[in-house]
Amino acid sequence: MILTKLDYSLLRPEAIVAQFKEDFSFSSDITLLSLPKVNEQRPTPKHWKDDCRSNYDDLFLQLSRHVGDVFGYSDLQDGKLVQEIFPIFKDRNKQLGSGSVHLELHTEDPALPYRADVLGFLCVRNEDKIPNLLSCPDFSAVDATLKNRLIESRYTILSDRPSTIDYKPKDLETAVLHESPTEGYRFIYDPVYIDYNKMSQREELDFKDFIELVESATIELSMNEAQVLFINNYKCAHGRPQFTPKYDGTDRWLKRVQISKDVSKHLEREYSLDIITDI
Repeated sequence: MILTKLDYSLLRPEAIVAQFKEDFSFSSDITLLSLPKVNEQRPTPKHWKDDCRSNYDDLFLQLSRHVGDVFGYSDLQDGKLVQEIFPIFKDRNKQLGSGSVHLELHTEDPALPYRADVLGFLCVRNEDKIPNLLSCPDFSAVDATLKNRLIESRYTILSDRPSTIDYKPKDLETAVLHESPTEGYRFIYDPVYIDYNKMSQREELDFKDFIELVESATIELSMNEAQVLFINNYKCAHGRPQFTPKYDGTDRWLKRVQISKDVSKHLEREYSLDIITDI
């Protein structure tokens, strides 16, 4: 795992953007930035349809656009480019960022063939120090036979999208491990939304080994206000432990962006969900 920490807490906003352009590298699996804190934030909203503006939004988007093309989906929070992550009462028992049960490790949108390359998270509030769970497993030391089977086997990923439109994407048949000559090993992971019934006995045993590898590499990273986290969605799974929300305006509040190295490759194809972008 390659973790890069960047402290910009004493820089002016315009200097931060310029410095980040020099500092950011796709060779890092995880990049954590500390920004200057600004004036007191509004209370944590109760729903993403509320007024969710924060004093960090503009700078967060500028930084994200230096990583790649920021995009959204028509079925995700009404197509918002910056999505809100905070507890919502009706979602409390769901495997969602707005839930409060243990959010299992996963890579984002595993059932979509056009998922983000990088995820960006901004922390607006986290007084309760609720951590992110992150896992960047090292596949180089894994038995070659197991790696080959994970690359060659096709697993069925079930669609888990919290869609706000009637249409739900279809399930996706895919390998869960890929090897790139330029980027090394890349993986897709969501053990909650995978069809175990379609696995052979051998595939199920391999997938259990895959789960053990990913889960054993888990670390905790607690974000503070004015911190930004970028993770490689093909190198790093993410989740969150269970917590007890208060719904009183002081709960943990993150914002998220989805970033593509080249969103035009998605726009040129016909998809069942519209890609939303501002490029």
